[in-house]
Amino acid sequence: MKKHLAILFVLFFSFIVFLTACSPESESESVSESKSISGSESVSESESVSESESVSESESASESESVPPLKQITGITFTNKTYTYDGTEKTISISGTLPSGVNVSYTNNKGTNAGIYTAKATLSGEGYETLQLTATLTVEKATITGITFASNTYTYNGSEHSLLIDGTLPAGVSPTYENNVAANAGIYNAKATLAGANYKTLVLNATLTINKADIVGITFTGETFEYDALPHSIYVLGNVPAGVSTVYTCNNVNFESATEVGEYPITATLSGQNHNTLTLNATLKIKATEEMLYSILYNGCVYFQNALDSNKLYMYNGTTLSKVNNDVAQNFTTDGTALYYSSNALFGSSIKEFTSATSAATLYPNVKASAMASDGTYLYYAVSSLLGGEKNGIYRLALDGDDTAEPTKIVGDKTSFLAIVDNNIYYANGSDGNKLYVISKNAANGTGIALSENKVSDIIESNGSLYFTEHTLTNSKIFRYIANSGEKTQLTIDNGAYLTKVGNYIYYVNKDLLTSTIFGKGIYRVSILGGSREKVLEVTDGNAYYSLTSDGTNLYYYKLNDKHLYSYNIATEVETDLMANFVPVEDTTMLGYSFLAEHNGEIYYTSLTDAGCLYKYNPQTRAKYKVLPDSVSNVYFNGGYMYYSTYILTNYALWRMDLSTNESVKISSARYEQLIFDNETIYAIRIGASGTHTNKLVKMDLDGQNETELYTDKNCHFTSLSLIDGKLYFCINPAIGYKYIYTYDIENATDTEDADNTNKKSDKFVSLGNTVYYYDHTSDKLCALSNGSSAVLVSDVKINEIYLIGTTVYYSTATTFESYDTVSGQRKTITDSAVTGVTEVNGTLYYVKVSITYALDYPILCTGDGCVYSYNTATETETKLHRS
Repeated sequence: MKKHLAILFVLFFSFIVFLTACSPESESESVSESKSISGSESVSESESVSESESVSESESASESESVPPLKQITGITFTNKTYTYDGTEKTISISGTLPSGVNVSYTNNKGTNAGIYTAKATLSGEGYETLQLTATLTVEKATITGITFASNTYTYNGSEHSLLIDGTLPAGVSPTYENNVAANAGIYNAKATLAGANYKTLVLNATLTINKADIVGITFTGETFEYDALPHSIYVLGNVPAGVSTVYTCNNVNFESATEVGEYPITATLSGQNHNTLTLNATLKIKATEEMLYSILYNGCVYFQNALDSNKLYMYNGTTLSKVNNDVAQNFTTDGTALYYSSNALFGSSIKEFTSATSAATLYPNVKASAMASDGTYLYYAVSSLLGGEKNGIYRLALDGDDTAEPTKIVGDKTSFLAIVDNNIYYANGSDGNKLYVISKNAANGTGIALSENKVSDIIESNGSLYFTEHTLTNSKIFRYIANSGEKTQLTIDNGAYLTKVGNYIYYVNKDLLTSTIFGKGIYRVSILGGSREKVLEVTDGNAYYSLTSDGTNLYYYKLNDKHLYSYNIATEVETDLMANFVPVEDTTMLGYSFLAEHNGEIYYTSLTDAGCLYKYNPQTRAKYKVLPDSVSNVYFNGGYMYYSTYILTNYALWRMDLSTNESVKISSARYEQLIFDNETIYAIRIGASGTHTNKLVKMDLDGQNETELYTDKNCHFTSLSLIDGKLYFCINPAIGYKYIYTYDIENATDTEDADNTNKKSDKFVSLGNTVYYYDHTSDKLCALSNGSSAVLVSDVKINEIYLIGTTVYYSTATTFESYDTVSGQRKTITDSAVTGVTEVNGTLYYVKVSITYALDYPILCTGDGCVYSYNTATETETKLHRS
């Protein structure tokens, strides 16, 4: 239909033109009108033609007749279009059929990225008016799909946790996170914003939850302490996580420590930002247990064990209280010229002699006496051990000052009580039910004679008479026994303990259950002639008296609940607390050797503050024990035995203890250092007399027999000895000249002084495989010697002590303790103090902070705090444990 209308229009238009051309009116006006129909361009052309008429009307008429009229392009549309971004190119184009000869050209009609494009279509062709059309191409942003942002829950472990989107992001889209990363426990509202040029921004929300962790591996165990007037506490045990604090309470009140006797229910509350609160309960008990404590009158003073200072020996001179030494002194006896006692320790004891002019000296070592007496010429002592075997018995030891003299066994019976009357020893025979026995004090491996049918205890002697308590199955009684006549008299029906004679009375602590219930617990007295008992002192509230003695005017005794020593004036009936306001004074005096060794997870060490006595420390229980009461310079463990060297001034001896029985045997009277155990042989440095420069490299059997000198040419230094591939490496220390590293070939029995040794000036070293790490004392360097060549590891370092643990060399200077990792070459300062005696247990180092100065192989000065420390190599933390 449109086509037909167009044809009719053209015919009509042609007819009008024809009529106009035939009209006599102005031709220029007709031409102008016909051109104006074609549009704006036609108008412009009409004006141009009109101007040309002034030039030549005939020419203009001729041209007008030759230019055909321009057609209009119709039937074409150019419509707006909208697409969604998909990464492909989008276009917009015209619609409709173009007339023949008409072409279209586009501008800005294509687009891929999201946006609004203004497109133009230009239609042109010969005989047609040019037609321009515009339209809008819109590429809308796409929606992001297939992406999730899920919530998650973690448990705190110290590491950062995060939430991330899941899915494949379209090209050009990137996420931006808020609050999606955290390490501490809590609830975090996280946001993920996904944005890109061609996508609608997508905001996703999720929750990051980090739950508090449980506190694990922590124990809280109750402990019981013996009352000692010091504060006591209990602590949780285990690796408390960082950031967790522990609060201790007792009955809902903050608790630090308790001192008095009683039971304390303690709650430990562990809490922190990142951990669930852990509540643990345990009981701290402080008890007062009656123990056998000893006291004696000697030289006008009371010597006694101070229960508030680990039962160490103290003295009261009538006005002041003072510590005598650190011995745990038991079984006192005196002959008027000296005081004798058994200095007890965990694994061994020694008999010591004390006078007012000298400190205590070891009279006989490695003897645990259960009872003692002296007549001024001999000391008589008893050994009563479950594991003693043939060593049990009563012995006689001469007091003539000969420290090489051996005691004589008088009889093989065990006893805990003995007394001397004239030429006889009276004792409670532990090998025969503790019956009263007698034997000549001059006997040798003799046989005692029984004097009673019942058990006796608490035997004392005075003026030829014995006083003791005799026990039957039903009762106990105190008796007097006149030695010369054998006359036996019952004094009282009480079970008396700690018998003490003052004047014509026997004073005692009444331990009889029946009579003490009726008449009251306390101290009583009875005449040596018999008769009625008298109560002297009574105690209440669960208290008790024990360990009674006297100076003839006063009674001296301990009270159970405070462990104080009291005096009681018999005449005035006045009681005095001799230890009122007593506070133990820490002894800071140090002298001796500092040596640490590990055995079965425990640390054995020589105590610089206790005359070099051997102690041990248990890292798990934190318990500290005195192992030996004698001064010790070193300790080693091998094949079920503990080897150690004891000393009294410069008098040394090497001992071997069987760790299954705790019995010690002296295997040499010489001093040995740097023991090396190789199968059935011990290699060591035997130290000569002080100042003689006669130390020797030796070997001997494991029992100390068959000693052989291996190297004798020069004085051997006592600091270092190693066994490497059949060669002994050691230092020489001549009287004049430098110290050097030497070797001794065991198989060929030759010593070496070649270039491998004589140019290595050193006084201390350690060995690892075939490498010797040594201190060059002439240039102050830590060096390594391997295959004959040396390398400097650390310069400008003055080394006092050197140790090897694993593959790490540890060394101490005058001011620092450092390590050198032989694998990585890393050097590290552990602590800013000099240390000695380094050993290791399960990744923890143990050492004593002290610097020891030696002169001629003997210690003359110790400086430092003298405390034992631990150092955790994993966490690099140092902890002070206790005094050495």
